[in-house]
Amino acid sequence: MKTKENLNSLTVFIISSDKITYLKKKKKLLSEYKKILIKPIISVYPMARAFNEMHLKCQTKYFLQLDEDMDLKKGAINKLYEEIINSNARTICVTGQLYEKGFGPGGSVKIWKKKIFNYFSFGDHRTVDRKFFRKIFYFKKKNLLETFGYHKPRFNNFSKFSKVLGDISKWRYLKSNKIYLYQMLERVIIEKNFYEIMAVFVSLNVNKNFVIKSKDYKKDKQIFNLIKNLEKNFNLNFFDNNNSVNFLNLFMDTYEKKQNVAVFNEYFINNLLKLKSKRSFNLSNSMINMINKI
Repeated sequence: MKTKENLNSLTVFIISSDKITYLKKKKKLLSEYKKILIKPIISVYPMARAFNEMHLKCQTKYFLQLDEDMDLKKGAINKLYEEIINSNARTICVTGQLYEKGFGPGGSVKIWKKKIFNYFSFGDHRTVDRKFFRKIFYFKKKNLLETFGYHKPRFNNFSKFSKVLGDISKWRYLKSNKIYLYQMLERVIIEKNFYEIMAVFVSLNVNKNFVIKSKDYKKDKQIFNLIKNLEKNFNLNFFDNNNSVNFLNLFMDTYEKKQNVAVFNEYFINNLLKLKSKRSFNLSNSMINMINKI
């Protein structure tokens, strides 16, 4: 291996939804890496635009992407840096595995060679990274399987809502194996968090464009603000009465397009939101139409 270069060749970009969170993350990093260059990507949406902001603002040979919901182990950046500076010409990215509590290996921290972005950029797709690597198929990434830190994507009610909605949208887009979907639905039902259950409902009512485009926290927030006032109507006891199987089956039939979404919506509104008056039902239908237009 080459002798380790000075970290002056590296920029760390912290992708955050607000300045306070960014400053906290920056302070924690500077306590370990005294002279590292850190730059903010704050409230930039959708995800593809935030990713492209990194290489457009980068003036160093390498850059590292750190999301606000990631906590790195001590020495993680040094290890990733060592790997990228000693990689071959075809390797343009090195990833470090993250661990997500209650899930297992989930997500990764990435360090990039900036030069690849002289010729390519991230596209606006639900799976931004995957599409990018398919586009530059001659080049590759190196995945390091040791745990470099922790992914904590559910740290408040909005992040819980956004995470579930984003995961279901991603799996719909990929047409992936449904095992992860079943596992997530089972956890959501057991924990009975209103915002996660509403994300399950919303996931069947968003339009196709929402599903295929990269994650957009601004749109997620718009929908979150539409549904949050319904918490007072939430039927917390619904899943205590052996209704879980019926709910799962109806959701999956709708997800797989064996059943019209209107049937699921009526079932959900009548049983989980207890909106049985005509006025309430009309209000909920208005909300569904608004969701579909976002």
